[in-house]
Amino acid sequence: MARLFKRDNSSKWYLCFTDENGRLQRKAGSIDKKKSQALLDEIVGNVQRKKLGLEPIKTDKPQKYILTADLIVAEYCDYIKPVVRKSTHKGQCSILVNMFIQQSMRTQKHDEQPLPPQLKVKYLGDLSEPIINKWREAQTKLGYTISTLRLRYRILQSLLKFAVKKHYIASNPIDKYNPFPKEHNQVEELPTQEQWDTVINTLSPQTRAFMQFMRLTGMRLMEAFSTQVKDCRLNEKSPFLIISSERSKTYSARNVSLIPRAIALLKPFLLKHDGTPKADSSLVFDKLDGSTRPEYAVTRNVRNAVKKCKIPVRFVVHTTRALFIVDCLKAGISNVLIAKQVGHNSLDMIMTYANANPDDMAEHFKKLG
Repeated sequence: MARLFKRDNSSKWYLCFTDENGRLQRKAGSIDKKKSQALLDEIVGNVQRKKLGLEPIKTDKPQKYILTADLIVAEYCDYIKPVVRKSTHKGQCSILVNMFIQQSMRTQKHDEQPLPPQLKVKYLGDLSEPIINKWREAQTKLGYTISTLRLRYRILQSLLKFAVKKHYIASNPIDKYNPFPKEHNQVEELPTQEQWDTVINTLSPQTRAFMQFMRLTGMRLMEAFSTQVKDCRLNEKSPFLIISSERSKTYSARNVSLIPRAIALLKPFLLKHDGTPKADSSLVFDKLDGSTRPEYAVTRNVRNAVKKCKIPVRFVVHTTRALFIVDCLKAGISNVLIAKQVGHNSLDMIMTYANANPDDMAEHFKKLG
């Protein structure tokens, strides 16, 4: 916890923060809010250094130089460990270690020196577009595909968002930069309604209800499996689910609106096997078809169903999110509302699915009179 506040009848800003022992501290700042915020950022950075066993830094340098990149990578890997699969955690950590610490020695002889990191920066705040471009060119020469590099760049962006959230850097230095722009015509083919019905009818009743719920809400898989009963606000005038910033991929909280069909699918998951309500702290989707690891169960069940039905297009749990966006676009819902529902920070992601069908265009233009 770290924030600025003002006392009554005082022009000075005060700092409120938690020290390395977990105690809440207050300290007088300056009448200048920016200077007070800079001081608070420095204090928070030094608290984190003490937790990692490092000496605090007394420097006039900006906040982006408080912690080195390798220390932030280590903390980020610990942060994501409880919320991602073991294989995903291992892969992301390996990619970030290769970027900022040293590259893997698997292809080298024992007597050779370790390869330097791919991104030769000591602090995350030193990253820039030219550095990213050099990294992209070097990786392309080594034979890595664009899709692989896009994945690694997304992992790097997740690290930077984490660092901003923790106040280790003031802002993301490459937030608006995309070294791998996608053409709008490179849209992944989605299953038709007939293919959807074929796969859904092959699934077990619980998995089928879960997939239908996902298509009606546009939630991400891990957001759904980390949703607790207390996050379900079904008695409100406009029912919704709360997605906290800790559970969101983009670290931004949002409310997911629920239509009546989605509520009807959700209600059975709020009850125990004996029909009594679950505790507020219980996970909504804690079990699917008796599995205590529902995220694995639903992924496996959908994969087996797609294989059995011989669907020629890519069909995974995340496909429900793309289908939801397409359904909303066809219903005439604005891109801004869709982006708020699914948690996209950029409208460009929504436009990826906005294929201009001549029949749809003619139908919409008729409304102009």
